[in-house]
Amino acid sequence: SLVGSEMCIRDRLNIMDDIQQQVNEEEIATFYNKVEEIWPSNEPWYKYTKAQIEKFVHKNAFKYHDYVLNAGSGGYDYNLNCKMHHVDIAAEKINQLPLYTVASLEKLPFATNTFDGILCVGSVINYCDAVAAIVEMARVLKHGGSLLLEYENSFAYEYRSKLCYKADAQIIKSVYQGKEQQQWIYSYKYINRILKECGLKIISTRKFHIFSALMLDFGKCENDAAWYAKFDVLGSYLPFINNHGSNIIVHCIKL
Repeated sequence: SLVGSEMCIRDRLNIMDDIQQQVNEEEIATFYNKVEEIWPSNEPWYKYTKAQIEKFVHKNAFKYHDYVLNAGSGGYDYNLNCKMHHVDIAAEKINQLPLYTVASLEKLPFATNTFDGILCVGSVINYCDAVAAIVEMARVLKHGGSLLLEYENSFAYEYRSKLCYKADAQIIKSVYQGKEQQQWIYSYKYINRILKECGLKIISTRKFHIFSALMLDFGKCENDAAWYAKFDVLGSYLPFINNHGSNIIVHCIKL
């Protein structure tokens, strides 16, 4: 069972509950309720990130008749033409939409096998306990359904000089839209193991912000470093280099 899987994952991967308490869900919700743009259009780093996510999402798009859970949507539908149920802890970002629920990904208030597909992008899972969130998403996803999941990767070059580099799961401090906040950073190996444990098979993967992350490590600011993202296509074909992308998005099927 998925409950059994969660216990197994926790034992094997050693996620500590006392660390989880450092990410304050209420503070995150308050912050995102006040943010005008989830994807700041005047910042090259986030503009490129959104473009890469949209490209991947549309390449692996859900069908017109699918019932899709947009987990941590922030109110964005990425121009998908399907029946979409938005979930977020930031109520003001979704409460004007036809179908919405204010809830955490770690405790989804839906029956098992409810959705044909799940979209979870924008590094939403980096604000969650990845084990609990993926277990819940796998639970509410129908067998044969797709999960599109995007997250920030601890193997990213920008973390080379930090303790979190290549860590399975670690709390870090980051700055977003001028505000310092705490979030999780996860390794791609760790996320892949959780997905497999939950019966989710990875079909395709896209890794980006590879050389731009390296420029962050060299001291450039995000907007200047974003210029180097144009070389991601080259980096994605280079063995070992491609594992160091700051952002990873995967398409999974529930077996």
